[in-house]
Amino acid sequence: MKELIAHELRLSSDENESMFRAVRDDLICIKLTADAVRKGVHHLDVHLPISRQDRQSLPQLREFGESLHIAGIAQIDLETELEWFWKRWHQTFNDPQFAEYFDVDPEYPSAPNAKFLAPVRGWGSMVFKRLFRDLEITNHPGAVATKIRGLLLKTLASSRRSIHVASNMNQVLGAATPGPRTFPWNFLYQDPEPGSRNWQDGFWGFRHHIEEAFTPPPSFKGLRPNPTILATIDRRNDPRGYHSDPTHPFHAADKSCVVVEARDAQDLLRRLSDTDADVIYHFGHHYDRGSVVDRRLRWEENEVTLYDVESSGCPQYRSDSVLVFLNACESGACDPTMSDTFLGRLCTRRKTHCIATWTRTPWSVGARFSKSFWRLFLKERRNAGEAVLEARRELRDDAHRPNPLGLLYCYFGSLLLEAGNAR
Repeated sequence: MKELIAHELRLSSDENESMFRAVRDDLICIKLTADAVRKGVHHLDVHLPISRQDRQSLPQLREFGESLHIAGIAQIDLETELEWFWKRWHQTFNDPQFAEYFDVDPEYPSAPNAKFLAPVRGWGSMVFKRLFRDLEITNHPGAVATKIRGLLLKTLASSRRSIHVASNMNQVLGAATPGPRTFPWNFLYQDPEPGSRNWQDGFWGFRHHIEEAFTPPPSFKGLRPNPTILATIDRRNDPRGYHSDPTHPFHAADKSCVVVEARDAQDLLRRLSDTDADVIYHFGHHYDRGSVVDRRLRWEENEVTLYDVESSGCPQYRSDSVLVFLNACESGACDPTMSDTFLGRLCTRRKTHCIATWTRTPWSVGARFSKSFWRLFLKERRNAGEAVLEARRELRDDAHRPNPLGLLYCYFGSLLLEAGNAR
């Protein structure tokens, strides 16, 4: 990942000013605003880095310097599309054959990938087209707008880009709307190259870091060296023993981290009430339906409800920066700013970063993904954004058991978070 040109990145407090201040040379900033009057219309503001090569090939861009501001209108009802997507994804996942191919059979063929994910791919391709290919650019004249639209598509198609997305989808969907409050950017697809038969060729989430709008202020502190991890691990549902494997980073002889496992529910609540942990990690069940009494985390014989957490005054963090990793079904299918969910409750401050899942997730996928992530983050000292992206790629490119479902993991927070970069 390229170095920062400037370390400051924040949403402008003045909507009339530039949306972002100080851009990175590998960062694409996108802001969506739903039109308050016209349903099915979104306004897009994109801040796009311009390379020297782009400026040379397009003389019209020379006056814009290193960053180009694109303003436009997209004719799309994201609320409707979001509801359709979740319905289709859950329908796909509940297919018994899907679970067999992606969780049980270690040598499943690649053909079912296209079969089962084709509806999601088609949906994402359509959304991508409506948002970007059909974008009506309003702040540049017609001929220049065509060139700029081409540059936008080219830049979005490039690999190793980081994308920061801000939107008012929370206000659009409203608190009474069931399902997630954030848009699943990881599921956007691009059309593959002409003649390509590989569905992975066009997958956006495998090619980019996607950073949601819930970003800590630019003065955030990273995690301490050799971070302390407060963990709850359901080993009964880790069929291949990934968490118990001596090669797992949690058991490293170099003490790259200190793992403290909660003995039971009461021990977890006691520790969360005053914890110096840098990481909260849960591998188990997650139920986020109904009231705070019904919402719960489970692992082995233990169970904690959201009411238990709230009534105990948890969490009380002592560390300046905390990473929360809820490795459980649908833990990210909510707004991380809402305290009536586990994700929102555990991520109570803007200096909290979190990894969660969009939907139901097979146990073996969760165990494999987390083992890769922890190795990259703790042992190789990659930043959090790189570790999430690379863990997805490792699952997808595994020579023996390739699996694309690393795409189920979403990340809220700063991409630059590292273990050992506290300052």
